[in-house]
Amino acid sequence: MSEEISILEKLSFSGSDVYLDGEKIMTVPGKNPTRTCINLLGVPSHGDNIFVGTGGCCHGHIVDLDKSSDGLYGIENIVTPNLNVNDMLFALGKHEGSALPSGTGLIVTGQGCAGAGVRLMSTYEPVSLDVVSTQEFYSLFDGRRDGIVVPRLRADTFDGKIYLDLHRGGFRVNPGMRRDPTMPSILVDTSVETFFVSDDLHSILDITDRLERFGVDISKTLEYNKDFHRIRRR
Repeated sequence: MSEEISILEKLSFSGSDVYLDGEKIMTVPGKNPTRTCINLLGVPSHGDNIFVGTGGCCHGHIVDLDKSSDGLYGIENIVTPNLNVNDMLFALGKHEGSALPSGTGLIVTGQGCAGAGVRLMSTYEPVSLDVVSTQEFYSLFDGRRDGIVVPRLRADTFDGKIYLDLHRGGFRVNPGMRRDPTMPSILVDTSVETFFVSDDLHSILDITDRLERFGVDISKTLEYNKDFHRIRRR
């Protein structure tokens, strides 16, 4: 069994805490749980970094956990996009003309009170670039008509492109449970309902050319993301 697979099997998170083999290795700094709650972990194949994406209301953070020579993880850096981090892909820049000063970064997507869409982020410098703006993101669907959509990023090695997929989502009653009939339908009964992300897509947006204009090396990025693992909360 490879080292990265064993790490993936041992990694977990709950609330604002990251665990490795059941032992807490990091708590996202901050006292506001809507900004520190973890949505997903992004783990490169080498396992030397763990990228922690957070946020449950206005916006969240990306925490870069770095493994030192003694095998322990510590916070290398924290960057803040103006959205909740719901999904991410690793990005590799071209040697020249890249908007990523260090040559590497993350493509992140999400939505929240502060902003929505897709951002190209550096994990080292304070760089956040709009790949899909907040205005364009909300123009892709009508929340009153189309309901909840969940943004996901897809690295498609078959056609050599990177996509923003908007999945349909919502809340459904757990099997064997009964929803309180006196509760208004616009409210969620958290005691019996669970949030779900459907395989059904509301819309698809090809963002490959936009990333290329920012200097992202698409072929290298696609190759790298074959082994970039995402552990999601939902």
